[in-house]
Amino acid sequence: MEDYSPESGIFKGTNGGEVISFSGCDDDQSSADIAALSKVISTGAMTFSFIQAIKRGHATTYDDMLTSMRTTIRSNESDMGGASLLGML
Repeated sequence: MEDYSPESGIFKGTNGGEVISFSGCDDDQSSADIAALSKVISTGAMTFSFIQAIKRGHATTYDDMLTSMRTTIRSNESDMGGASLLGML
């Protein structure tokens, strides 16, 4: 375990926080990248929709983030060859 205390030794007084992890697949799976979403580079659907939610300012709450990600996936499903990714979100 590494010591990340500030050099001054002064305690910053944080109370912790809530952490939420977003993942494009289960631990025993691999996510695939596709170019259909970004139209420029290959990226994963989860990553693309996450970035879009941040860029659009729709990441205020967990619910807002998830709703925005689902909307992005829905609006791009036809570009993904009819693949349904909403079940994963």
